[in-house]
Amino acid sequence: MKKLLALLALPLVANAELPQELVMPTDVGKVAITVKECTVQNRHGFIYEAYATEWKDGMNIVHKGCWQKKGDIVYIWFHDEEPPVVASYKDFYFKPENKL
Repeated sequence: MKKLLALLALPLVANAELPQELVMPTDVGKVAITVKECTVQNRHGFIYEAYATEWKDGMNIVHKGCWQKKGDIVYIWFHDEEPPVVASYKDFYFKPENKL
């Protein structure tokens, strides 16, 4: 897994410690992918934890998910949403937070 995140962030982290998560800023928060294993039992091939944050009505809301990468696309399954939803993003949007 660290290899996968390293490949996503390779131009940004040369000779640096590999990041534990990569983030993509949004207009209301961020979307993040991590190196932690997804703990959802029936995870449908989504291997690692992800989350999105949203600032709404003065509160920071966290949407939990799991992710996988196919080609240059990152797929995030937001399993706690009703109904659950899969979102897709180009991999180059995700960077170490300190590099944004």
